[in-house]
Amino acid sequence: MNFLKLKSEELEIDFSEDDFDVKLRRFPFPPYPSDPFILSISRSIPFIVLICFVYLGMQTAKAVAIEKDSGLKVKNKGLSQIETPKYITNMRSIFTMKFLHNEIFDN
Repeated sequence: MNFLKLKSEELEIDFSEDDFDVKLRRFPFPPYPSDPFILSISRSIPFIVLICFVYLGMQTAKAVAIEKDSGLKVKNKGLSQIETPKYITNMRSIFTMKFLHNEIFDN
C-alpha cells in the first residue's frame, strides 16, 4: 500500500486505502501423485548398492585367489613404462576432443 500511496502523490491522484481489500490465500497446488514405482525404487536402492559392493568384494577375492594359484604377478606400470606412441596417440585424441568441445559449446 505504501507504494500506491507514493505513486498516487507523485501522479496527484486521489488514493484511499479503504478502496482496497488485500486477502492472502494459499496457492492451489495439484494433489500429490501417489506413484508405487517411486516408492518401490526408493525402498530397494540401498539393497542394490549393498549388492554392488558385495559383488565387487567377491570379484576382488576371486582375482586374488586366482593370482595366488597361478603364481603370476601383475606389475602396475607407471607412466614411464607406457609405450610412447600409444601415450602420444591417447593424449592427442583427448586434446582434440577437448578443443572441439570448447569450439562447439563456447561460441
